[in-house]
Amino acid sequence: MFEAGHCALGQTGAAQSHLERNGVTAGDMFLFFGLFADEEGRDRHHRIFGYLEVQSVNALGAEPGASDQPSGFSTRHPHTIGEWNPNNTIYIGRGCAATTAPSCLRLSIPGEQVSRWQVPCWLRAAGLTYHGRGDRWFGDATLSVVGRGQEFVADISKTPDAVAWLEDVKAAIRKGANHGWRRMDRLASSWSTSLRR
Repeated sequence: MFEAGHCALGQTGAAQSHLERNGVTAGDMFLFFGLFADEEGRDRHHRIFGYLEVQSVNALGAEPGASDQPSGFSTRHPHTIGEWNPNNTIYIGRGCAATTAPSCLRLSIPGEQVSRWQVPCWLRAAGLTYHGRGDRWFGDATLSVVGRGQEFVADISKTPDAVAWLEDVKAAIRKGANHGWRRMDRLASSWSTSLRR
């Protein structure tokens, strides 16, 4: 959920276990990506569309209630309603979603399969969960992304170049007006990459 410069991300089950195992906590950042197309449904591609700078991590458990609702959101967060896995968790912090489609947010390489991504050169050395196999990488800046995955985690704490890149991505997300890109209607969920700082 994005509202008024804030974001609340709910996670549970295997995705939350993966985040916890990899030490994702306050001070880290999520970059959200999804499948997009132009207005005619062509040029399908993955792109970054939002970010969350984590300020707090709230473990809600299997039976959350209204009191677990994060403040500052006008709509009840789905992870505070109903029954969930015992590790049901909400990550809360500053964040927003893109309203433009600048090329720097595009992950899929134009003219290639949507799963072939152009990535920052530092990412391979930093490491990205689920992408440790060498045959997924073509040099340092091209990645054949796994077919399924809800959360990818990269520890960038020892990667100074990543900080400048993150600032550029955040600035691009915050810019301007709609340029005609839309999220694919049939896509049920988005994915995220968590960058541990």
